[in-house]
Amino acid sequence: MKAIVCLFGLFSLAAQGAIVTYTNHAQFLAALNAATTYEDNFDNVASGALATSVTKSRNGLSYQISAPGGLFGSTVGGDRSIGLQIATNTLSFTNFTGGINAFGGYFYFDNNSNGINTLGAGTVSASNGVDTAVLAISAPTTTTSFFGFISTTGKLTSISGARNSGGVGFLSADDVIVANVPEPAAMGLVFAGLACLVAARSRRA
Repeated sequence: MKAIVCLFGLFSLAAQGAIVTYTNHAQFLAALNAATTYEDNFDNVASGALATSVTKSRNGLSYQISAPGGLFGSTVGGDRSIGLQIATNTLSFTNFTGGINAFGGYFYFDNNSNGINTLGAGTVSASNGVDTAVLAISAPTTTTSFFGFISTTGKLTSISGARNSGGVGFLSADDVIVANVPEPAAMGLVFAGLACLVAARSRRA
């Protein structure tokens, strides 16, 4: 009976999702722990107006980038990025496949003239279907403003970014990396469950 109670407790804990956030690129990469990854610098994206959605895939991982008013390939400082055609829209990353539970990238607001809109501010948020984590894009943004998320209890379902102040600013993303990493919380629950069963068995003996 004690073993059953233990397992019930473990399932209850597993239902509580969690998303860890990162604003440091190096720390995010370290947390990936040599997992299967796919990074895209969008250098192969055409400059100018694009379709409302683009699917990216490699290494068994894939996701979709979309915006209701269309995507836009822009160049800031000689580096290509993907962003919005309409500044007030939301830039979304969805349809994750391959067990993607980690997402990171540089997000900033461009001024539609190959430069940065230093006044732009907004948010980047992540969801795993249970929890949501939100990071603020504070002014002034730069091409190295990093935002990362790792879901510890399941794959990610969406990443979305939007502007909420700062005049005209077109949200752009660059050097996006997605990964399928071991789930620390789930592994912890497995070890806790094994310990619980061992303890229950030794009490019987």
